[in-house]
Amino acid sequence: MYQTARKMHLWVGLILAIVILAEAVTGLILAEPWLVGQDKGSSKRPAVEQQQTQRDDSRQMGLREGAKPAVNSAFGFVKGLHQGKVGGLDLKWLVDISAIGLVILTVTGVYIAIPILRARHRKR
Repeated sequence: MYQTARKMHLWVGLILAIVILAEAVTGLILAEPWLVGQDKGSSKRPAVEQQQTQRDDSRQMGLREGAKPAVNSAFGFVKGLHQGKVGGLDLKWLVDISAIGLVILTVTGVYIAIPILRARHRKR
């Protein structure tokens, strides 16, 4: 049972490493657009496009036209957490450090797993 769990952990981890890495890198880019040569002022969308996006977001959350999710709702908390805003505190730096940490852990995890896979392949 232990060996099966180890194999499953290895393969699920390697497969999900792609998703985790993509999530961490894209989240970091969205939080810090200067990393890809964008400044925060130039990434502003036209007002019409922002209104359309807000309407689409409201529909996806099951809200009536123009309604906004409650700040104290679970969705509001999760959205604030991902933006680094928790209870009036600005913790954006913590979100950035977490994203960098996920990138490092994912890349080093894959790097460590490669010799394990090679050794298993040689045993066969």
